[in-house]
Amino acid sequence: MNPTRHRRLSANAMPLLRNRPARPPKSRLIFRPALAWLCLLWGGASVVAADTVFNALTSGPNGPVHGLFQMQNGTVTAVNTGLTNNFFPSLSRDGRFITIAANDPARPFQAATSLFLFDRVTGNRSLVVSHSAQQQPDGSFVTPHAQFSALSPNNQLIALHTMLMVTTNLPSSDSFPMLTVNRASDGFQLSLAEMGQGRTLDYFRSEYVGISWSPDGSVFATPAYVQTPTQMGGLQVTVGIVLFGFNSGTGQWQRVGQATQPRIFDSTIPQVVETHILPAISPNGQRLAFFEITWPDALLQNPASARLLAVNLAGSAPQVLATFNPGFFPMGLAWSSDGSEVIYSIAPQTQVPGAGFSPAGEPGGAVIRKVNSTNPVAIEMLPGIDAGFFPNSPRVPTTPGNGGSGVDLRQVPVTLSRGTGNNLVFRASGLDPETVYRLESSTDLRSFGSGETFTGQQIMNGVNVAAGDNARVFYRLRTQP
Repeated sequence: MNPTRHRRLSANAMPLLRNRPARPPKSRLIFRPALAWLCLLWGGASVVAADTVFNALTSGPNGPVHGLFQMQNGTVTAVNTGLTNNFFPSLSRDGRFITIAANDPARPFQAATSLFLFDRVTGNRSLVVSHSAQQQPDGSFVTPHAQFSALSPNNQLIALHTMLMVTTNLPSSDSFPMLTVNRASDGFQLSLAEMGQGRTLDYFRSEYVGISWSPDGSVFATPAYVQTPTQMGGLQVTVGIVLFGFNSGTGQWQRVGQATQPRIFDSTIPQVVETHILPAISPNGQRLAFFEITWPDALLQNPASARLLAVNLAGSAPQVLATFNPGFFPMGLAWSSDGSEVIYSIAPQTQVPGAGFSPAGEPGGAVIRKVNSTNPVAIEMLPGIDAGFFPNSPRVPTTPGNGGSGVDLRQVPVTLSRGTGNNLVFRASGLDPETVYRLESSTDLRSFGSGETFTGQQIMNGVNVAAGDNARVFYRLRTQP
């Protein structure tokens, strides 16, 4: 078994995507060694400031590797995860964690790719889902490859797409995608949501290519096969965006809805088929962005065409955000933190000499761009970013205050200073004086207390908070619901 060959097959089996420059959260992280850490947060989540986290090819010991980078305020720096390759990175909603598919450095000769969790606050990396090649009774091998993943909004669950590569003594091999929901703390599989089609049936390799959670964590969206009426009145199947939710009766995650309807045009030979991939639910949960891929033939002898679309989840006709020439394939999709822009990556479609085109993009030619999510007049570059793929941004929306002022809490300057006795003084400027805000605290960013409510005027004047016995405390400021 050739590990390099299998990694390549696995990566090329799924399209790489992600785009658009997410606006950098303007919240500040302030450290007072004798006092506390202060982190201004909004929308009910704790956020690590970063505009965009993304992949880009960089030099490795044996050739190009998938490096991981972050752009903050137009400056790009490498994210050191300790992994040689960082496949299919996915940023948590609050921006703190990144799930990454990679080969386990502790088992350098293991062909399977496992799933890791990288904490951007502490810099720690943990192995969440460990995969190994397993020999079957018939002598074949099944090698799992972690691919697309997404953390639930509370960082407790991971929706995971794993490609099961089956190899035999025969020249050919097959693979089957698997969709599971795992516990984030230890990787335990809580639910087998669905098994996909084998490669011999799924020519377009579109199943589970991209996963996105709703803001409340009740459902996640991913591509899967759906029944599709054809142009000539028949009924076939192709890949649309499907919603999966938790069934409390069975304790399993299962299909609960369908967000998009692909099309099949069978008035010509060969018939033309659409698939929908790389879903991205907007920060406020109201819209869904995705790529529509049009395949002119099932044997992939001709290049595919792609369009970037957005639709209201409550129901509406898709809005076209961008259209690409045939032969360019999406390599990632994301929303900016405030939902005003959609970030995407596009690359030349992979072409296999003598065998046609592959349902994937060439990472070496991928670029990251952005477009306005409601008025897509122009496609723009992100500050500091040109080449790259699989862009990610924190997905925490700005919440207007009760007074209707619409203050962007990310832009609010804050200070934490020593008060009298065992108290600290929390101040923020630029708030709406009449809006009611809630100030909460946490020592681990995993759970926050109920906190206290103050008017904007009180916080601008300065409010006392107890320092307590902890050397590190995170404070979260949000509007009172």
